Amino acid sequence: MIAIGAWFGGLWRVARAPWIAAVAYAALLVITVPLGLILHRDLPPPSQPIVVEPGAGPAPNLDWLDELTTGRGGLVGSLAPTVVGVAAPLDNLDRLLDRRRPPLFAIGLSAISMMVWAWLWGGILSRYSDQGRPFFKSCRRWFAPMLKVSAAGVLAAIALYLTMHPLLFDLGWPALTAGASERAAFFWRVALAVPFLAVLTLTTLIADYARISLVLNDRTSTRGAIADAIKVIGGNLIAVGVLVLVAAVLLAGLLVTYGAFEFIPGGSVPTLGRVILIGQGFIVARIVLRLVNAAAQVTLSQRIRLRAATQ
Repeated sequence: MIAIGAWFGGLWRVARAPWIAAVAYAALLVITVPLGLILHRDLPPPSQPIVVEPGAGPAPNLDWLDELTTGRGGLVGSLAPTVVGVAAPLDNLDRLLDRRRPPLFAIGLSAISMMVWAWLWGGILSRYSDQGRPFFKSCRRWFAPMLKVSAAGVLAAIALYLTMHPLLFDLGWPALTAGASERAAFFWRVALAVPFLAVLTLTTLIADYARISLVLNDRTSTRGAIADAIKVIGGNLIAVGVLVLVAAVLLAGLLVTYGAFEFIPGGSVPTLGRVILIGQGFIVARIVLRLVNAAAQVTLSQRIRLRAATQ
């Protein structure tokens, strides 16, 4: 199948240029390390250690963090157990479905991250398409078009969120679950979440393939790239969907593995150093999965274009 071949082709392209993952990780550190230093400055030391080896001293003071962040705003106020470890992506999904507004600093951090990735995508996609252009020159060349595509994707997602979410969860879910059991209510919540997440995923896919269109077609027109992306996705739904499914399964497997390795071996409460190493390993693995998915999408787009040219 063309999609499976494209995925393995993308994996090979990422393996041939591992330094790209290192560049992406370094860019992430540039964004997040200053925030960590600010947190370290603002957080007072706990009366008891938060992370200890089992049997090495008093039990950790798990209430310290709640006491500290209660009523606080800004970066410190957002600190909670749900932002650490495997709970973080699950909490983000819960926020999305419950329509809870993220902290303002998180919105700002997401905007900065979007701009950094918009700069990187030109070089990344040019490299994975084997066009032979210098990496950082490609980053500069396509920064503005990539940023426009990313901004258009975010605005489309916000528009869908403000319209589709109230219809499904503020009107549909209460009507469907009136007088229903807790199990039935949970079923309907999942049933309504699936089309909602599917539409958001489609929006993300259009942005992904629009970025690829910019590079493969050597264009700077955002509108033309988006139209080309819709055409590619619409004409190859099965292949595109298979890549999405593979990415979802790999991400789910990574989350399960991350959740398991947070607590084994070495007792139910790992050492602080181990927590940091496992967390950074998870971040690197997520970056690699993102790059493999992008490279697979590039490979698929090239094969679709080659097939169309030979017909």
